[in-house]
Amino acid sequence: YPEEVVKNIIPMLKDKDDSVCRAALDAVALIKTPEAASAVIPLLKHNDEYVRAAALRTLSKIGDKNSAQAVVALLQDEQSYVRREAVQTLVNLDAKSTVTALIAMLEDEDSSISYSAVDAIIKLGGKDAAVEIVSEKDADTYRRVFARHGAGPERAAMAGNSMRSDVIPALEAGCWGALIPYPLVWAHEAAAAPAAR
Repeated sequence: YPEEVVKNIIPMLKDKDDSVCRAALDAVALIKTPEAASAVIPLLKHNDEYVRAAALRTLSKIGDKNSAQAVVALLQDEQSYVRREAVQTLVNLDAKSTVTALIAMLEDEDSSISYSAVDAIIKLGGKDAAVEIVSEKDADTYRRVFARHGAGPERAAMAGNSMRSDVIPALEAGCWGALIPYPLVWAHEAAAAPAAR
């Protein structure tokens, strides 16, 4: 695209009309001009959630890795679809330094975001990430899994839909545990949440 086109679109990112701003973000995403990232990042704090989500998609398309820390702030957005978009943007930016922030998303109130966070952690974790499916979910099994991968429990997380079978044994093994609620859970899987972690 000619430089003149880009120069005309960038000012539109500051338009007071949210729909104009979103359209300008879509155009910047299509052009994929890295120079626009500095104009897009402030829109992550825009009062309109649709503009924030569009800004995330645009940064994702531009591929500006320097924007990753600004994107992390949107993991706490009040709108779940913005949080979900932030998780996906971090994956698209290959923002490996944000895995710790993504671990906190395992406890999001929206289970679809928790699942997205698990997927993101696996994709971004590189050689440190592993997925294990085990038939026996107890603290000893988890300890063996940690030993097999050469990681201590402080670097591991278990995400599941059962407090009794998934979360509590993981916590007993010393790792992080995240309950991802599911509407249908067997009665024998019910357990009170532990006080710690």
